[in-house]
Amino acid sequence: VVTATTTIGEFIETITAMARPLERLGIANARDIGLAIGLVIRFVPEVQARYVAVADAHRARGLKLRFSTVLVPLVIGTLQSADDIADAIDARCIRAEFPEKN
Repeated sequence: VVTATTTIGEFIETITAMARPLERLGIANARDIGLAIGLVIRFVPEVQARYVAVADAHRARGLKLRFSTVLVPLVIGTLQSADDIADAIDARCIRAEFPEKN
């Protein structure tokens, strides 16, 4: 229900705000935590859709669905998408390190 009624941006902002105490303790960067969890949530429907597409392709070819034959294209496609998103994050300097203000 939360993911259906909340944008990814709002979700990331909320997670980031919740992670601020960890940042104050020097444990982790709150923005990184928010981004990572937001991306995981965003990827769940994409991985499900990719699984359906791979399973449909197997059925169309008359192949029996087996874990090993579905897993490889599913993982490769997901890693390609993750790589594209990482490139976009780098291009937009979303995780750019800024010097600390004194």
